[in-house]
Amino acid sequence: MYAKCGCLNLAKNVFDMSLRDEVSYNILIVGYSQTSHCSKSLELFSEMVLNGMKHDTVSFVGVLSACATISAIKQGKKIHAFAVFDRIENRDVASWNTMNLGYGMLGDLYTAIDMFEAMREDGVEHDSVSYIAVLSACSHGGLLDKGKKYFNDMLACNIEPSQMHYACMVDLLGRSGLMDEATNLITGLPFRPDSNVWAALLGASRLHGNVDLGSWAAEHFLKLQPHHPGYYTSLKYVR
Repeated sequence: MYAKCGCLNLAKNVFDMSLRDEVSYNILIVGYSQTSHCSKSLELFSEMVLNGMKHDTVSFVGVLSACATISAIKQGKKIHAFAVFDRIENRDVASWNTMNLGYGMLGDLYTAIDMFEAMREDGVEHDSVSYIAVLSACSHGGLLDKGKKYFNDMLACNIEPSQMHYACMVDLLGRSGLMDEATNLITGLPFRPDSNVWAALLGASRLHGNVDLGSWAAEHFLKLQPHHPGYYTSLKYVR
């Protein structure tokens, strides 16, 4: 009643004090999509997943209408992709990982992390690729504590870290200015670091203007990738 009358503040008050289900979420998603507060529709749409609820036709119609109103083309495309994902009856780890990596590549880091958490709620176990996706998202978002937690969780699950996992952690530590930790992580690796690991350290050295570490990282990187022109440029900027 409140939503149909345009009193979304009152509708939200009732929503906050009531037992929430798909119907109440959909009412608000559609309601907000018809106001100047369309972004609320997108927030509620994402919140449904975190609370273990499934979207239906009403959910998608409401949120896509909101995207159209605010010309959120990028967000609309992501939701359209999610609609395809949402139609899969038995979502396996590969389908979840595809979505996580996709959101990460689009720069929607928090949604990628939310999807990682939602996997567990859906009864799907994380695998090595799942952790690459979430660690990459934490790295690009500068989420140091979350990244460290997920890395430790991975170890606790007896998932052997790969070169890419370590590259994400070096990037995360480096972006956060923890150059000593990043260096110690590299020197303590149980195998020879690959070009991704050294590239992460070189990028962090450039970011913080650390010439010595940048030269060290570049030396190892260029031994592995001698014909990669981009990192000659990176080394120039470090200096």
